[in-house]
Amino acid sequence: MNSETDIMEPFDTLEFARKLETAGCERILAEEIAIQVKEAMLRTVATKADLKLAIGNLTAEIRTDMSKQTIQHISWTFGMFVAFTGLLFAAFSYFG
Repeated sequence: MNSETDIMEPFDTLEFARKLETAGCERILAEEIAIQVKEAMLRTVATKADLKLAIGNLTAEIRTDMSKQTIQHISWTFGMFVAFTGLLFAAFSYFG
C-alpha cells in the first residue's frame, strides 16, 4: 500500500514469479503460484464499487431500523399519554 494515498498498488505477477524463481522454485511452478496468488487476491479484495454497494445497503438498513424505532417510540408515547389521561379522569371522577 502506498501510505500517501492509501491505494493498494497492483500485484505484479512477473516480479513475484521472478522472486520465487530466485528463491529456488522452477519457473513454471513460480509462474503458476504467482497467477494463483493474484486470482485469490482478486476474489478477496473489495473494490470501490463493492464498498459503495455495501455502504448503500447498510445505510438503507439503518434508515429502516430508525424508522421502525421512531414509530415504536411514538406509539409508546401516545399510549402513555392515553393511559395518563385516563388516570387523571379517573382521579378527578373519584375525588371530584
